[in-house]
Amino acid sequence: MSPVSVAHAPNAKSRIGAILRATSGNFLEQFDFFLFGFYASAIGNAFFPSGSETASLLNTFGVFWLGALMRPVGAIVLGAYIDQIGRRQGLIITLSIMAIGTIIIAFCPGYATIGVAAP
Repeated sequence: MSPVSVAHAPNAKSRIGAILRATSGNFLEQFDFFLFGFYASAIGNAFFPSGSETASLLNTFGVFWLGALMRPVGAIVLGAYIDQIGRRQGLIITLSIMAIGTIIIAFCPGYATIGVAAP
C-alpha cells in the first residue's frame, strides 16, 4: 500500500461543501412533499370539494401520487439535459420547477372561485 500524497488528497472543505449542497437539495425536495402531505386536507377542501371529505382527500393524494410518479420520469427527461449543463445548474432547474409548483398551489384560485378548472 502506498501512502496517499497530499497533492492528490481531496480537499476536506470542498467535500463537506458538496455533501451539504446535496443534502440541502434533498431536504428541500422532501420538505416540499412533507408540506403537501401535511396540508392535504386543506388542499382537498380548496381544490376538490365534494360531499365526502374522504373523496376530497383521496383526490388530493392522487395528485400527490402523480408527483411521486413524476420523479423517475423527470430523471429520464431532465437527466440528459442536466448531464450537458452540469449538476449545479441542474439542481437549480430542479428546485425552480418544484418552487413553481408550490407557488402555483399557493396562488391558484380554489374550486369556489373557478370551479372545475381549479384541480
